[in-house]
Amino acid sequence: KQTPSANVIVFKNIPFVIDTGYGVTFKLREAGINLSTIKYIFITHLHSDHYLDLGPLLYNAWIAGLSKPITVYAPKGVKQLLFNYWQSNIYDIETRIKDEERIDIRTLIQVYEIKEGALLSNDDFEISCIKNIHPPVEESYAFKFKLGKKIIVFSGDTIYCPALIAFAGEADYL
Repeated sequence: KQTPSANVIVFKNIPFVIDTGYGVTFKLREAGINLSTIKYIFITHLHSDHYLDLGPLLYNAWIAGLSKPITVYAPKGVKQLLFNYWQSNIYDIETRIKDEERIDIRTLIQVYEIKEGALLSNDDFEISCIKNIHPPVEESYAFKFKLGKKIIVFSGDTIYCPALIAFAGEADYL
């Protein structure tokens, strides 16, 4: 049964989550992913079937014991989206901080509103993105994951896009 967009790549025990459509928490748990181990989330574009459970996923990771930052890479608008989500849960957040001595979730989530180019790299992996074409959405991206010797590209929704063809040219998986 098809559900909204949510994918995960696990490389060297690091889960990279791509899109957080409805049900992503359950999908990750079914896949055996401990939510508190998530470090990186990438959102292709801000259509609800690609981001609707971003806030709940982050919250569930926090409830599961998240103590290290999660970095979210997403199009412009995601900072406001998460600010509003935190505001809608302010009572519970503040209660859990006080009563359960949790780290403030708002300080654990680092958010970057992306533009084309390199996003993240170290000795083991490189992640970059380009804009794809998804009318009427202006901020829609494809991500390239260079993980060791493999290259995986996630396009998100797109129409014919010559730049994506070049971007994914060496991909092992698209």
